[in-house]
Amino acid sequence: MARQQLIESYLPFARMLAAKLFAKRIDSDLEFEEYMQFASLGLIQAVDHFDHTRQIQFSTFAAHRIKGSVLNGLEHMSEKREQISTRRQLREERNLSIKAVLSEPEVDTFQQLAEIAISFAFGYILENPVTYHHEDAISEDSVYAGLELKQLREKVRYLVNRLPHKERIIIKSHYLNHLPFNTIADTLQLSKGRIAQLHKNALSLLHQALGSSESCDAIF
Repeated sequence: MARQQLIESYLPFARMLAAKLFAKRIDSDLEFEEYMQFASLGLIQAVDHFDHTRQIQFSTFAAHRIKGSVLNGLEHMSEKREQISTRRQLREERNLSIKAVLSEPEVDTFQQLAEIAISFAFGYILENPVTYHHEDAISEDSVYAGLELKQLREKVRYLVNRLPHKERIIIKSHYLNHLPFNTIADTLQLSKGRIAQLHKNALSLLHQALGSSESCDAIF
């Protein structure tokens, strides 16, 4: 009871500190409620970790915890948004490479669309090496599907390692290390356009290799 009362009594103090930090914000995408959420977490931590035997006022201790919680939370959110932004840019870049098949007149429309769909599927498999399931949501079908997907990913990783040298570097650099085509181009001393061509060729080789494999249940 005393803990809850202390938290409630210092919530206005936490709100004041959150408001000061919010007023100094640079990133306009964040709402005050997010600042207040981090401030509240900092206040709770302060209440739980405060040592009354030390000669320090609770407000001083709490202020340090609250500010730290807000700043750490904002930094984590910033990193997460940056990762999302980077992945979005990488997807857009590879999508342009994949969609380039639409400009090839010698390939019929159905085959073009099939190649694009298959390339997107490979992108998902390569970029998402692990699938998580909530323990309460696991059913017999989801367990089987998860095992099948795991086997497929292991097979694709094996096939990636058997790609020609440049194609292998491009796939690993782009999907596993999240490097854009221009960075890979600098590393291999090739043009960005050539990297896009090799990327498309690598996906085609993976599709052919997987299609000829008899050890994998999944079929594209």
